Amino acid sequence: MERLIFKIMKGNLLLLFSLVTLNLATPGYLVAENPASISTNKEDLKLIKLQEKVDRTQNKVNATKAKLELADSLIRSGAILEKEAKKEIKKIRAEEKKYIKTKNDERKVLWKQYKESKKDDVRVIEDEVKELDYQFKAQLRQFYKRYTAEERKLKKAEKNSQKGKYKRKLYEPRLKDYQNTLKIAKANLEKYKAEKNL
Repeated sequence: MERLIFKIMKGNLLLLFSLVTLNLATPGYLVAENPASISTNKEDLKLIKLQEKVDRTQNKVNATKAKLELADSLIRSGAILEKEAKKEIKKIRAEEKKYIKTKNDERKVLWKQYKESKKDDVRVIEDEVKELDYQFKAQLRQFYKRYTAEERKLKKAEKNSQKGKYKRKLYEPRLKDYQNTLKIAKANLEKYKAEKNL
């Protein structure tokens, strides 16, 4: 194992030594740089900086557009969720109204029987009325739970819409600023390229 490690280290040292000698043997290291190449390097650096500024600004524009799309999707999802919740609430109200009407009709029939019944049947009818009332209250609780769930959906929809509107209000001015900055950066880059005939 130790021999293997030694061979690997020896090979790496030889590779490193050969690379260093090749770099030192190049004429650029042995002779001072040409002043004309220095000015060319400055021009290249300025061109690179201008291009980087354009790229950075373009990235900011793209990121801000993505944030605006997210805000729009929040607004749309809020509207869809609100529409669904309102539709479901209407459906629940209709079901509840129909249920109450049928149970009230059943109750009226039982009370009518109660008034016309004899003493022996009174106890049975009272038990039926109590059972009907118990079922009625249990079903009303179910309607209430469904209402509550839909009300939570409405609140969530409103929250999503408000959040989306807030983000839209926040990022629209930034997008305009970034687009203006991008326009200026592109103009500066083109102007520099025109001056240097690139």
